[in-house]
Amino acid sequence: MIEFQRVRWKNFVSYGGAWTEVDFTTNRATLVIGDNGAGKSTMIDALCYSLYGKAFRDVSTTQLINSVNTSHMVVECEFKIGKKLYKVVRGLKPRIFEVWLNGDLINQDANARDYQETLEKQLLKINYKSFKQIVVLGSSNFIPFMQLKTNDRKEVIEDLLDIGIFSIMGALLKDMVFENKDGLSKIDADKSVVETRIQMIHEHIEQMEKSRSEDVTKKETMISSVDQEIVELEESVKNLGDNVKKFEQRINDEEKVGTDVRKGEQILDQLLSKHERHSKELNFFHDKDECPTCQQEIDSEFKGKKVAEEQAQVTELEEGIFKLREVIEDKTSRLEEINVIQKDINNIQHAIIDHQSIINSKGMLINELRKQIDQVQNNDKLITDERQKIELDQILNEELYDKRSEALLKNP
Repeated sequence: MIEFQRVRWKNFVSYGGAWTEVDFTTNRATLVIGDNGAGKSTMIDALCYSLYGKAFRDVSTTQLINSVNTSHMVVECEFKIGKKLYKVVRGLKPRIFEVWLNGDLINQDANARDYQETLEKQLLKINYKSFKQIVVLGSSNFIPFMQLKTNDRKEVIEDLLDIGIFSIMGALLKDMVFENKDGLSKIDADKSVVETRIQMIHEHIEQMEKSRSEDVTKKETMISSVDQEIVELEESVKNLGDNVKKFEQRINDEEKVGTDVRKGEQILDQLLSKHERHSKELNFFHDKDECPTCQQEIDSEFKGKKVAEEQAQVTELEEGIFKLREVIEDKTSRLEEINVIQKDINNIQHAIIDHQSIINSKGMLINELRKQIDQVQNNDKLITDERQKIELDQILNEELYDKRSEALLKNP
């Protein structure tokens, strides 16, 4: 049973942006009175619009928006079904349609039409037309006596003159004549329904078992495929690791070559320094004839000897510098080659890390699939429930069979 709690609205018809609310919980019954145009029909329109997206009166939804504010029209309706409290929020500009259960928004993944169908069929369990004829009655639905159908006028007259007993007696006699026949037809129809339901449940159980078997087979096939992928990845990781070892063997002289380059550069600096010093001495004795300090003339024999000695030193140092530079260049070239190989090693190691990450993720996938298989194989509750339904229907079928036998005994 639907128990309305309250309805409120704003920017609805002639009402402005402030909320207007009607609370139905204050008393067991609520009477709303007022002059024509006071807004009584607006409350009914708001109730119908919140639940069905249509007004009670025959007007378009765009006419329900306040013509002054022209936006932010909202209507909210709260009602109880059993112990559950529902709230429906609906509005235009912007368009709003929400259904809340005990303060939580019901899933809105479906489109608006399906959402409305869920509200009508699963919650309200009454459509718009029936709601207007049963729950909400308005003066626009009143039909004068002479416009009633013949059977409806007959019922009114019988009530006024208190002669309805004759019609009742005639109906009872007619019912008694066809009682057994109707009873048998009903029993046969119920029995057919039960037998059909039993057959459908059997087919459903078979389908569930087949679906479960197919699901398990599908997951096992996936596990086998992923296992094979893991084997291939592990083989690839092994090959990449072997390549790393081969590359590392090719650069096992990296530390020695680096040391040689550093030592060679140090020695080169020393040789260049000596070469500069002896070149200065050579130039001094070659260009000067007297000592700049004591202003005495340099002996020609001594000068010639000194020039020869310095020239020999410079020549020897130049030869050493040339050979040392060749060695350093050769070692530097080897270092560059080692760096290239090291980059290749780094790339391979990154590939190994990537492969290992994929292997781990696929291992997790296999564990999840095996867990799902265990859940499917161990979950017999649905099938057990269906079999219990069959047992109950079989009992009901036997009862209907007994009733049918009794009806046949009474049948003339």
